Parts: sequence; C-alpha cells; structure tokens
Amino acid sequence: MRIGTYFINISMFIVIFVSTVLGVEYFCNLKNEKNGVILHFLYAPEKQKIASGKYKNIDTLLGYAYHDTFVNPPSDAFPMTYQDGFVVYGKKRGNIDWRTLERPVIVALGGSTTEPNRRGDYNSWPEEMARLMKEKNIRGTVVNGGVGGYSSSQELLKFIRDVIEIAPDIVITYHGVNEDDFGPVPYPMNVPYLHSVLTDLVYGKRTSVFFPNTVYFIKSFYSDKKDGIHDISRGIPTHKSQAEYLIRNVKLMDAIAEQHGIKHVSILQPYIMTGNFADFLKKSKPEFYARFAVSDEEIASGKDKPLDEDISKTKVGRYMMYKELDRMYRAGDVPMVDFRAVFDAYPDKSQEIYYDSCHVRRPANKFLAERILSLIKKNGAFPHNDINF
Repeated sequence: MRIGTYFINISMFIVIFVSTVLGVEYFCNLKNEKNGVILHFLYAPEKQKIASGKYKNIDTLLGYAYHDTFVNPPSDAFPMTYQDGFVVYGKKRGNIDWRTLERPVIVALGGSTTEPNRRGDYNSWPEEMARLMKEKNIRGTVVNGGVGGYSSSQELLKFIRDVIEIAPDIVITYHGVNEDDFGPVPYPMNVPYLHSVLTDLVYGKRTSVFFPNTVYFIKSFYSDKKDGIHDISRGIPTHKSQAEYLIRNVKLMDAIAEQHGIKHVSILQPYIMTGNFADFLKKSKPEFYARFAVSDEEIASGKDKPLDEDISKTKVGRYMMYKELDRMYRAGDVPMVDFRAVFDAYPDKSQEIYYDSCHVRRPANKFLAERILSLIKKNGAFPHNDINF
C-alpha cells in the first residue's frame, strides 16, 4: 500500500512539475512575443542546416548562396561555370565577362526545381534548355540563377541586385512551391535561415537551448542593454495572402524588366497535386501519391503533419495557395504562364516523372525545357533563329 501511495505521489509530482514548467515557458513566450522577441518554444535547435553542404556561402541580402565547389561539375560533364551566384552553361571555368555573353542571354530564376543541381537522374530544366539550344544550333547563352529554397521574394531581390547588372534579353522565373515554406507571411521578404542567424546573434547570449523563452525573460531583467544590438526588425507585416504576395512580386519583376528592356516570362510551376496527371498518379502509384496528398481532414483542421522528413512541411499551405491562385486565374488576374497541367501532355505518363512532391527527373526536365523554349520563341525572343522547336 505504501509502495502504491509512493508511486502516486511521484506521479503527481511529475505531472505538477511538468505542467508548471510548460506553463512558465508558455507565459514567457507570450511576454517575449508581445515585446517583439520570437523564440522557439521549449527547445531552440541549432540554426537551420540549410547553410551546410552545397549552401556554404552566406549572402548578405538573400540569406545564403552556393559555394563554387558544389556547382562546378567534373571536366567531362556539360560545361558550366559558376560566378557571382549564377551558372553559365557552355562556358568552361574561368572569369566571365557578363557583357560579352552571346545573345540572346536567358537568365533563369527559381528554387531547387531550377537550381544547377546534378544528383542521380535529376539535373535542371535550364541545363536541358542549354543542351537543346546547342543541339539545334540556336545561338544564345543560358544563365542559371536558381537556388534551392528561394521564393519569389528572393527572386525579386536577386533581379534588382544582380540580373539588371547582367543585362539579359530574357528572364524566366519559375516558382510557386516555395512560397509558403521559404517566404511565409506576414514577413515573406525575410529569409528564414538568415533570420535564424540574426536571432542567434542578437538573442544567443540571453537565451539557451532548453526553455529559451523562460531564460530570455529572466535575463531580460538584468542583462545590459546599453550596448550592442537589441532587437531584430522585419519590417511592416503584410495583410496579403501568400498567393497575393506572389503575384505582387511577379508584377514588380514585370515592371523592372520593362524599364530595362528585358522580356520577363513568369511561370507557375506544377507539383504533384496539380493537373490531370495527379489523377493518373493517384491511380497508378497510390502509395507514392498518398505521401504528398492533402486530406480533407487536414484542410479542415489546418494541421499539417508530414509523414516523414522528405515530405514538404507545408502541404496544406501549398495546396490552399494553389487553390487560391486557381480562383485568380479564372478571374484573369494572374500574370504567370500556367504550367500546373504541363505534364498532362507528357508522352509517356507511365514513366516516373516526380521523385518527390515537386522535383522531376531528367526526361521531365527536358520536356519542361522544350515547352519553355517554345514559349519564349512565341514571345519573339529568337527573331534571328528561324527554327521550329
């Protein structure tokens, strides 16, 4: 009997202790947020891993960028050279004079579905475009400025800072799937990785890995605030939805391009939940499709719990954003070419097009490159090349 009472008392103590700790951390979290300090709840993990591996350069405006050891391929590969945050196809290693590139110069901007990556059966559609142009003797230079994780906000900033300096003839922006994850409202212009770096710089000495809100709140009473950086400003929060903000960014890039005599083609990219191909995939590969599908229950509850680390953390957010864009397309207010159903016309749908929710394999990237080449040809981008694609 005494043993039973002992375990009951211990259990009650543990429940009271844990509840108290959670309550204090929650209270301090509310107080900190009210003062503009946003920290992780209970546990503050290390800074996001996105600056490791291929992303070894911190970009002072865009958050992070490639390191040249990643993007420079072996000598026997299709020639491509990295410089200043861009990859130029058809050029061997060496310093690039942007003013002497063969015209027309085509710059591609986007996230990981555009980046100059090579892994397994995946490369990128800009590389496939450069290959096609070489095969068909189409004069011009393809420059790839895509970086994994970039949203349209980073594309806009890169357009202003870098693309104008390259002075291309054409800019193709290929985006959509990263908007909710890497450009979340209400502060979509803030790069999550760079924000985590700044958070650690500003608040690192005043908080801890465990119970960061509680530690910060206590230290805020006696920490010396007379010297050093005190807080982080993220600007004015937007009241736009993610879809509205994407369109805002595209319209700004359109205006910049027009002012500088550049043709801008913005493309809303497909992902596994778009087009009639999604229905085909649902029937032919139900287990694979189910990994990335969004259930009615998830939509209704607003919850988004990925089944494993390979699944996008923003399935519901992405799905809802594309649904909103669909309504805007019907209203005729989307300045983007709609590629959501592009794979409906894929010649062999039995092939594995996607290898996750949005990245596609090499044949599919070649298919995309052909469609995009045809698209920009219709816009008069190749007046000196009378070639049928």
